[in-house]
Amino acid sequence: MLGKTLAHYKILSHIGTGGMGEVYRAHDTKLDREVALKALPVEFSQDPERVARFEREATTLAKLQHANIAAIYGFDKDQDRTFLVMELVEGEDLAERLARGPIPPGESILLAAQIAEALEAAHALGIVHRDLKPANIKITPTGDVKLLDFGLARAYAGDEGSDSALEISNSPTITAAMTMQGVILGTAAYMSPEQARGKSIDRQADIWSFGVVLFEMLTAERLFGGETISDSIGAILHRDPDLTQLPDVPPQVLTLLRRCLSRDKKERLRDIGDARLELADASAAAVTETRETKRKPGKTTWIAAALLTVLVAAVGWLALTRDQGSSLDQITLGTPRDQAITLRDGSWTRLRFAADGRTIVYVGGNDQALLLRDIGEFAAVPIPGTEGATLCDFSPDGRWIAYMADSKLWKVAVSGGAPFEICETSDGPGLNWGQDEIIFARANGGGLWSVSAAGGVPRQISKLDDGREETSHRWPYLLPDGRHLLFTIKTARIETFDDALIGLLSLDTGEIKVLITGGTHPQYSATGHIIYGRESQLFAVPFDLETLTVKGTPSLVLDEIYTIDVNGAAQYALSADGNLAFLPVEGDITDYEMEWLYRSGQSKRLEISETAFYNPTIAPDGQRLAGMVSAANDKIHIYDLGRQIMTRLTNTPGNDGTPVWSPDGSLLAYQNDRDGSPDVYVISVDGGTPARKLVAGELDEFPESWTPDSARLLFTRVDPGGKARTWIVPVDGSGEPQAVLDDDYSNGMAKVSPDGRWLTYVSNSSGDINVFVRPFERPGGPVRVSIAGGDRPQWVPDSKTIYYTADDLMMAAPIETGAGLRVGVPVEVFELDEMVFGPLPLAPDGERFLANRTVPGTDLHHGIRVVFGWADGLKRLGR
Repeated sequence: MLGKTLAHYKILSHIGTGGMGEVYRAHDTKLDREVALKALPVEFSQDPERVARFEREATTLAKLQHANIAAIYGFDKDQDRTFLVMELVEGEDLAERLARGPIPPGESILLAAQIAEALEAAHALGIVHRDLKPANIKITPTGDVKLLDFGLARAYAGDEGSDSALEISNSPTITAAMTMQGVILGTAAYMSPEQARGKSIDRQADIWSFGVVLFEMLTAERLFGGETISDSIGAILHRDPDLTQLPDVPPQVLTLLRRCLSRDKKERLRDIGDARLELADASAAAVTETRETKRKPGKTTWIAAALLTVLVAAVGWLALTRDQGSSLDQITLGTPRDQAITLRDGSWTRLRFAADGRTIVYVGGNDQALLLRDIGEFAAVPIPGTEGATLCDFSPDGRWIAYMADSKLWKVAVSGGAPFEICETSDGPGLNWGQDEIIFARANGGGLWSVSAAGGVPRQISKLDDGREETSHRWPYLLPDGRHLLFTIKTARIETFDDALIGLLSLDTGEIKVLITGGTHPQYSATGHIIYGRESQLFAVPFDLETLTVKGTPSLVLDEIYTIDVNGAAQYALSADGNLAFLPVEGDITDYEMEWLYRSGQSKRLEISETAFYNPTIAPDGQRLAGMVSAANDKIHIYDLGRQIMTRLTNTPGNDGTPVWSPDGSLLAYQNDRDGSPDVYVISVDGGTPARKLVAGELDEFPESWTPDSARLLFTRVDPGGKARTWIVPVDGSGEPQAVLDDDYSNGMAKVSPDGRWLTYVSNSSGDINVFVRPFERPGGPVRVSIAGGDRPQWVPDSKTIYYTADDLMMAAPIETGAGLRVGVPVEVFELDEMVFGPLPLAPDGERFLANRTVPGTDLHHGIRVVFGWADGLKRLGR
């Protein structure tokens, strides 16, 4: 095969033999990239069963678009060869890594978290891997995990009788041909008990295998090894896991392993997403030693606890919280709207630590001024005269703050007083205060500059390397020797700063050398590591200060940190004593506009003072709106259109959403996620009756509509495989939920007609999502309404028209019910622009729709996470 061409793929080398055949490295001559080809052997390409299995793998993989899953690019045939075109993943697999010995707990936890995230994405699509093992887990040179070979994956919500397999190298497949339910698949040592017994399996089989793999990462010992397949299966079925072999690991890991490795499925972890959450706590514990084991509770601890009590009781808009469920000593410093940090696409780093490790300066608020925040204090203190700031940094002694504003570099005393102008300069991405000089970037291009902290004329200290096509030096950070600094190098061809370079500059000679490829915004930790950002994560790599060289490979040390692709800013700060402050990734808090969209195509702005009010629904009287106000936890508010007054309705812990008015206007149904998955609640609009849970369970439920008499509620229930069905339940609690549409397809968005006779809904029974109508609680089958896809159906008041959306169009379909149900040809009403979103409810007059419109560039960040002693955990990574 080497040197041959299949279609437009030139075979370069043989990679290995996988579960579906041979795997080759190839060059895509059309797109000029290297790929992996997984080809069926010639003798099997004519076997319909094997080809069908191959095509099924292609279909499965095409659904799995995730950063931790090897992507599929295509499925092709060339003469007598059938093959998949897949992402070429460089690096070693986990089995190769474990051959060198156990992986340190901190690194193991971080790798396992990525595996869990990949499985979570697959399970959300109803896909089970079925063959999770070290050989199918690749670790890239940047430390990213990629799951390979979903050749045994299947949609577990599908027909069990269609389950099948092929021979797999190293796997105890009983037969080489397609087989039915009951055949043992997968590699023996990693199979779940039910898989070993040949029973049907679901996502909990992957959870078992995940636990086995995690144990092996920590110990480099196979948990259920044996000389023969029978030995391994016997151990799985009868031998209890010996967790005493584990090294010292956070308690979350022990708990997680016990729950993953329960033979009783009722006791086994049900959702790999729960494992991801456990690992998030354990990951932080591996990077941050708990201060309770290092010191007695101090002032910061009791101040934070006391403030938490006060804030919960009295001030709902400012959160100062500790994670009581983990061993971390960490707090979240909440910021109200008028002190929040604004993060737009072009925002630069917004926070810095003082030398004392407990005072933070950040840029925020309506005026974008400097704010000082002591981590033990109630609120931040604005620094007068600093409005319009873009960047900031403390002086080494913590007495001054340098900042940029109005095309000038300034400094201001922490103790107060007027700002002092240091020099004129274009604001640029980077500011670092050394001993006697301040180093900064000027504008968005060019080299770095330095100026005396006492003021003066700036001088350029770095020059661009044309050979590397450098366009900007930014984010400087002076090393402890005072003569070298780390910085980010932007080159002309990168698409994001995830592909930027991290360089080292000698202030004596001007010499530059590249230390790291693929990263941005470096800082140095006293533990002997360079910390830098990439893909919303922080990495650490050992760095020798004497030789000024990187030692070893990078390790992922923090996930979900806010980074900005367009300028390389990573929103974190590391104090001299190892405390970490950062802005965690969170849902954007964005301002919205609201407008009426008329059938005629005209629109009219609806002035509402609360600009974070979104996804409104209209009361039956047409005078009130119910919608969510965006916050850390969204709450439902009622807006009176006539009085122009907004009132908060819900106070349920967690996020509230999807409000649905009862036809008599007295009740609202809504969903709340306080218990982990969305449940359905009902509350009286006048506040006379508190919210009560109407529908609860482990599945996701969302209210959709009411029956015309306001006595029953229709809701959508989504199973773990992503299949949605419509249910109905009495609102007074007199009966249990009953399925309304219980077929083999997903359906939802159900709406009963105002006359109570018909039901419109969406379903994928036609292949893609379309709108249907059928008799409600009367004999009769469905009639398709939409022609080329549709969603968000709703009735006009006279029950003679169904409106729905199709891509960017509002459509209307006439409904005739005289001599039987007849649906007319849908017609276009008006076009929707890309900034419009929401349920688009129809007003009672039937002539206009209410829409939200996104206002770009108003993203506010409301919490600064602080982790104490975070850098201490880096010592576990080695130097």
